[in-house]
Amino acid sequence: MNSRLSMLLIVAGVQLLIVAGLLLASTSDSSGEADLFLSFDSDLIDRVMLDDGDGLELSLEKSDDGWSLDGRVPVDEEKMAEVLSKLQNLKRPWPVATTSATQDRFEVSDEKHQRHVQLYANDELVADFFLGTSPGYRRVHAREVGADDIFSIDFSNYEIPLSVDGWLDKTLLGARGEVTEVAREGAWRINKGEEGWLLDDAAADQDAADRLAGRFAELRVMGVLDDADGTATTAEGVEHRGTYRINDADGEQRIDVFYRSEEDDYLVRSDRVVGIFTLASYLAEQIVIESGDLLPETEDSSL
Repeated sequence: MNSRLSMLLIVAGVQLLIVAGLLLASTSDSSGEADLFLSFDSDLIDRVMLDDGDGLELSLEKSDDGWSLDGRVPVDEEKMAEVLSKLQNLKRPWPVATTSATQDRFEVSDEKHQRHVQLYANDELVADFFLGTSPGYRRVHAREVGADDIFSIDFSNYEIPLSVDGWLDKTLLGARGEVTEVAREGAWRINKGEEGWLLDDAAADQDAADRLAGRFAELRVMGVLDDADGTATTAEGVEHRGTYRINDADGEQRIDVFYRSEEDDYLVRSDRVVGIFTLASYLAEQIVIESGDLLPETEDSSL
């Protein structure tokens, strides 16, 4: 009886050791790089190449001035950092398919894909993969170039857009630091002194002046205009709605606002950033105001 009990205890002990070993191995794998879909350092990435397989391509590059698209359009730095960080930390689940015959069906083949993403660090290709169809909310099929395994990863194609506006830093025309003066050439000027805002050297409506300064401080564009021939602001039906001078921590910025009657929208151009950008109508109409909108309210003496 004692011999049988001892044998059972030994078997149970061995089983416990096996289970502990499996758990330890699982924990080790989950904390290492073996279970990651990709292997790269996001801090070292300085170029991202994208294409959709149908001729649409984007090139995003990092320089001393930050990220830009095609070397001219400023890229949203926060968005880029979030995308690279998420890609770096994507987990590698069990593959949903392991044969090359399924690549077209999941749209992750060389010939048929929704995204081909290449990440470079110092001209070295460090990640090269395809994104395809979506099996569910916030998930996408993915395959590394040169491999057959296809995974369903925690990512979405919309997170890595194939449009210029999708990457554009929409705050690129916003003031830098505190706005201390705004002037609409030929119309009015407000400047902030120790006593508050003045309108052409007289007292201004403080709330109205604060709102206007805030609109320039937080100015957001909607997109960038493809204006290769430089005629967007001089075309027929385009009306110049004002030139504005905004003083902030970096000095003076000049902004021109235009209205396009045919499209019923607004364009904006700055001397700080190359390009012409689209502006939301509601925001443009809050900027294109007259001096009377900045005057303090007065009581009706007849009452």
